Amino acid sequence: MQISEDIMSAITGMMLSDGHIAQRSITGNARFVFVQSGKPAKREYFNFVLTLLMPFCSDKYTPYIKE
Repeated sequence: MQISEDIMSAITGMMLSDGHIAQRSITGNARFVFVQSGKPAKREYFNFVLTLLMPFCSDKYTPYIKE
């Protein structure tokens, strides 16, 4: 899978703010995690990021929204 330069720039920016790489176990794959507070004002940005990265998400992915 190829990642465009625009997407890579967006991921880099998120890594400098609300994103990080996590690995559940030594033998497991790493994953990108993007977390924001549940404030309604931030939901539009979260949805934008989700739309941008959805092609790289698992088919079983569902956003976790803590109300």
